[in-house]
Amino acid sequence: MSTRTTKAAIGIGLMAWALAACAGELASEQPQLVSVQKIWDQAKYNSFTDLARFGDRWYCTFRESDAHEHGENGKVRVIVSDDGREWRSEGLFAVEDRDLRDPKLSVTPDGRLMVIAGACLYEDQEMKTRDSRVAFSSDGKEWRPLETMQFKADGEHLTDGHWMWRVSWHEDRAYGVSKLLNPHRAILFTSKDGVHWQQVTRFAIPDDYHQGREGKHPTMPTEITVRVLRDNSMLALVRQAWIGTSQPPYTDWNWHKVRHAKDHPPGTPHVCTIGGPNFVEVGGSLWGSGRRYHRPEGFQFKKTVLAAMTRDHYEPVLELPSGGDTSYAGMVWHDGLLWMSYYSSHEERPSIYLAKIRLDAETTALRSPALPQSQSSWRLTVGDVKLLSAHGSTRATRYANANKIVTFDATTHVAWLDSGSRTMIATRDRKTGNWSRPVHLGSGLDNHGGPALTCDSQGHLHILFGPHAESQFRHFRSAKPNDTSQWIKLGRFGSYPTYPSLVCDRDDTLHIVYRGGPRPKHPFRLLYQRKTKGGSWSDPVALATCPPNWNDYTAYHASLTIARDNSLHLAYDIYYNGSALVAGHLMSDDAGSSWRLADGRELDLPVSPSTDVFFEASDQPLKVKNIVCDSKNRPWVCLATAESSCGLMIHHHDGKQWRSFDPASRLNQPEMKPTSGSGTITIDTRDRIYLAGLRGSSVRGGVRGEVVLLCSDDRGERFRSLPLFPPDSTLPHAGVTLERPTGHNEVDTPLVLFSTGEKGASNQDNNEKHLVRVVELQNRQDGHQK
Repeated sequence: MSTRTTKAAIGIGLMAWALAACAGELASEQPQLVSVQKIWDQAKYNSFTDLARFGDRWYCTFRESDAHEHGENGKVRVIVSDDGREWRSEGLFAVEDRDLRDPKLSVTPDGRLMVIAGACLYEDQEMKTRDSRVAFSSDGKEWRPLETMQFKADGEHLTDGHWMWRVSWHEDRAYGVSKLLNPHRAILFTSKDGVHWQQVTRFAIPDDYHQGREGKHPTMPTEITVRVLRDNSMLALVRQAWIGTSQPPYTDWNWHKVRHAKDHPPGTPHVCTIGGPNFVEVGGSLWGSGRRYHRPEGFQFKKTVLAAMTRDHYEPVLELPSGGDTSYAGMVWHDGLLWMSYYSSHEERPSIYLAKIRLDAETTALRSPALPQSQSSWRLTVGDVKLLSAHGSTRATRYANANKIVTFDATTHVAWLDSGSRTMIATRDRKTGNWSRPVHLGSGLDNHGGPALTCDSQGHLHILFGPHAESQFRHFRSAKPNDTSQWIKLGRFGSYPTYPSLVCDRDDTLHIVYRGGPRPKHPFRLLYQRKTKGGSWSDPVALATCPPNWNDYTAYHASLTIARDNSLHLAYDIYYNGSALVAGHLMSDDAGSSWRLADGRELDLPVSPSTDVFFEASDQPLKVKNIVCDSKNRPWVCLATAESSCGLMIHHHDGKQWRSFDPASRLNQPEMKPTSGSGTITIDTRDRIYLAGLRGSSVRGGVRGEVVLLCSDDRGERFRSLPLFPPDSTLPHAGVTLERPTGHNEVDTPLVLFSTGEKGASNQDNNEKHLVRVVELQNRQDGHQK
């Protein structure tokens, strides 16, 4: 094991959502221990671990000393591994005259590594005082000095007496519980920078007693892990065997006493403590860890355990190889396994161990929201949810006509618009599950200038963004295939453009439709341009226009896709006089040189509302969301309309004529239907249909409700509903968009992108703070996880 100075930018992924309806069920299958390995034993006493994964590396931290306490002052070690097998030291923290204890790792929203530890001062083996220390690193090689956390509680600014035991980040805020001295109490704090902390509430755990070495003692909560679950509730696991739950703003708590049935038969007075409590959530199942005391032997026999949890229950189900002084686990779900660091003294010297545990595929999905099994054994569950940004624009993910997600090989790229009209992109390695840091490509005119994304046959990404009826599109291409770290600027083009939809055909010709015109004011037209490989953008061609006597606001909600036979398909509406009442489809078999209808009829361009070429004409407002094609090269269009009970209608061409249906009428759970016109459609490589939307009440800026997904594996004959993300307690969701094919990127199991927040004050509001999230879906077909 080699030693060098530290770095780790660590992230522990957002935990999966546990549905309240299933909160009382424990996993039915027993987890299996795959392997366990001693990874560090260089100090006399190695203890109190934490584990995290960032990038493609593993990081583990722990305390080094010569005794559990009252020995040499403890130091904090950080070790790193590329594969989880070979480990090396990357950092050592020490403070003169202080015993550093219980180190924990987390990552701030801006991607810095954060290490915390309690710093205790002893005199004659008696603790005189203590405080909490924190250090940050932006690159992992250079660290800021350890500094003392500052706490404000009950109107007082305090440092001494505090011991912040673990920090958990949720969106742009950190949460943690400090255990205080004189008098002993536990207080929940929150912070935006990890240094300055404000009181949320004081924990008032009901009167209780626990059994100690010398009899019963009043319960005084000490070690507490808190985490925010996906429904925005908070859960606390307490060493003294309590589980607490709370809703925002986390000031009122409900407490449940944990009694281990296996350790304590009815009538026994003992309640086991959970030494070193930690928990994570995997596929909707809660899994905890801690020290388990076997009875009646008491304190002589201890084990580190994995426990199945709910919001009111904790039951050990697997003992790890351990004994004596043990526990204090770090927990990370990665690559289908639960990885746990812990320490144990069952092999003489207390050492650091790493265990890998398999949780049965059906077990991990047991309490995850899931689609029922169908005859094809297709099973879809919610996977990881990634917070991409806490500074999204009001229109961060809006304009469903433009694709914003591309997967090429095993790499996924996601683009969105941050506050200040900043176009951002981030990359996910699907093999490791790791995300890159977001890259800022450039800024546009206002929050209408969001991105459109596609890729060519080599995996080079092409992205357009920037204008809103003024200026031109900015066209960037990635310098390397499947890589977002460097970009080549290919210039500007477009005729006073807005609202792009972009695809790339088999010859690497780029095709785009957008709203534009010969001058920067209304009325505009629906324009088409193309760019051959190595060539320049063609002159604009008008495909649709408003009536000739109209001179006011016009828009075209237009979406372009490319079928497997390389034909172009366009769905569009024509908005003027306050609404759009017609929706149409055009297609091209010759790379955009000519356009026709799906039934083969040729037509004169541009079309107008008076032309008899539309698949839908209504006296109710409508809006084209997007278009995709199935394996038979037939178009499917998602249309927002009040004529549908769920706000969305699907139109598709069966080779002879256009057909339409309300997806809610074919839903197995009608109560789970979307209720607004926000949504998009996509079709995967197996012709499975996905329709994402919002269910709730429409408010200014979006829908106050949950994000839902409708899915069909029989070409739309039947749909099933999958809840993707719960309602926010105060903010609306908006801009739900699905990954879709744009030429060279196939969709196996799509990602879902959306944002959450209040509508900004104006199109150029630079203080917008929408939360931009992407949801990964896990697709199990015939027992295989995609």
